[in-house]
Amino acid sequence: MNYKTIFEFLFIIGCLNLIFISSAIAETETFEKAYKIDSSAVFEIRNRDGKIRIEGWDGDQVIVRAIKETRWDGRLDNVKIQVLMGERFSIETIHLVNNPKVSVSFDVRVPIDVKVEHAITSNGRIVLTGTHGDTNVESSNGKIEINDVVGNISASTSNGAISINQVKGFVSAETSNGAIDVEGVEGVVSLQTSNGAIDAEVPAIGNNGLSVRTNNGKIKLHLATDLNADIEAKTSNSDIELDGIEVIAKEISRNQLRGRIGVGGKKISCRTSNGAIVLSNLK
Repeated sequence: MNYKTIFEFLFIIGCLNLIFISSAIAETETFEKAYKIDSSAVFEIRNRDGKIRIEGWDGDQVIVRAIKETRWDGRLDNVKIQVLMGERFSIETIHLVNNPKVSVSFDVRVPIDVKVEHAITSNGRIVLTGTHGDTNVESSNGKIEINDVVGNISASTSNGAISINQVKGFVSAETSNGAIDVEGVEGVVSLQTSNGAIDAEVPAIGNNGLSVRTNNGKIKLHLATDLNADIEAKTSNSDIELDGIEVIAKEISRNQLRGRIGVGGKKISCRTSNGAIVLSNLK
């Protein structure tokens, strides 16, 4: 093959790639608006297909930027963005037809004194940063990231990792496929994944204790040195490791542990089918 033939071949491939890229997103439409909001209002957002990013800020307005996207011509009007104001400030993606073939991604700034209650999407990543309020965060398919939040967090997704950092509140996290990482929180209530590792700092546990579950993955818990709890840990196909932590054991074997930390108390229950369980002191 001579240089001319190679050049022609690469030129054709490049053109085909440009055609593919340009046809991947046939149409887009941007929605941008600022809304005055009372500090006593509760904020929520519900999307049907697309990512959500919410950031707390020092202003007194909710600033909404949304991008509608479709790969098919003439479909953008199949979806509308509805904003309802009042004691509950609500943003929602409304499908006007079945299977509209339109996705919507949101970037929203919310005043830090407004409580963020719900952030929900069916398909897409959710990022929550610098907000206030007890928040329910849900995605069917997508990663969840929580950073620098004041309030309790309940995070769930079907396919995607969950990362929770620097939360002044108690957290729970559940995913079907993905790792869970928790750091710098006030307490942990429950952590569950089907396929993925769990690595969590545990300064305190919920009123009903702490449940940690994964089917395929390692569990690492970094427990506060002043924590008093009963503990049960079991792995089917690996070991239990105590890394510098004192556990008063009632029953202990290679893959099973039952005992207490400190004087005992509410139960910490850890189980994995395939993976080690490592318990250490929180530093």
